[in-house]
Amino acid sequence: MTETDKAALARAIEIARKDPAQRRRIDEKLANGEDWDDVAGRCACWCQHDALALMPWQLPPIYYAAHLDSVLREPFGDPSGRREAGEVLKKLLALGLSRFEPDPLRAIAEAEARQPAK
Repeated sequence: MTETDKAALARAIEIARKDPAQRRRIDEKLANGEDWDDVAGRCACWCQHDALALMPWQLPPIYYAAHLDSVLREPFGDPSGRREAGEVLKKLLALGLSRFEPDPLRAIAEAEARQPAK
């Protein structure tokens, strides 16, 4: 895991902890000895799902890292949203960002704004 990933995961925990129910769950899991990386990964999923306003059956971009190429071959507009999530993940990675970014679209916009004009 890279330092970029660790920083994104730390932000995800910080954001998720703002919700009282999530804070209780996070604290309980960590107190019970669950691995910080696992808890933080679940926080990143929760944050991405929330930030992207996904439907309950849609998975956030973080889930598609292992099979990005196949997801990018799927059609746009499918109710699963897999292609769209894959496009977001592809953009994150192309910009050197983490797949764990809690708010992927904001992270992309901020990274693009930092790039020199062409």
